[in-house]
Amino acid sequence: MVWDDVDACSILQVEQFEGFRHFWVLRRYLDIVGYEPAITDEELVGHRERNLENVRYTAEDRIPVLVNFTWSEHFAGYFFMRVAEQAKEPVLAKLAKFIAGDEFRHAEGGFRILQNVVNRDKSKVKDIVKAANEFRHYGNDVTDVPISLNNDFDAILKVVKKTQRICGVSLADFSLEAYEEAS
Repeated sequence: MVWDDVDACSILQVEQFEGFRHFWVLRRYLDIVGYEPAITDEELVGHRERNLENVRYTAEDRIPVLVNFTWSEHFAGYFFMRVAEQAKEPVLAKLAKFIAGDEFRHAEGGFRILQNVVNRDKSKVKDIVKAANEFRHYGNDVTDVPISLNNDFDAILKVVKKTQRICGVSLADFSLEAYEEAS
């Protein structure tokens, strides 16, 4: 889907590696503390097999998927930051803080990809703003995504402002404009 964007491929490759590292370290943590029921490799393979058929992206999905990825990484950063704040166990707090930093970096990479899209083709702003207004956490393509703080206004405000800076338009104005056109 982004094979023709060298920057995007590089950024997404790092995110993929680090995402698996997050999974591995959290799984190890749960094993060490004796969490039950432990998830088995067979269960994980089963989840992956089911998702092979559920997740298919086309070229038309490029902008929505990039926006959903970027925003999801941003919110994941806040999720793990909140977990770190709430964790009573110091090792878990430290792990969550480390993961939060990675997630924020992944989001910044996503914002860079979106900025490059706009720099190459200003007409894509409308697609980006539309996708932002229809945001859906990309993790929901494969599982239910937990939240650590309902209506985390700081997280929401920051992601909206960053997107508006890239697009040069207000997401709210765009929504109002679309509403008025439809009326």
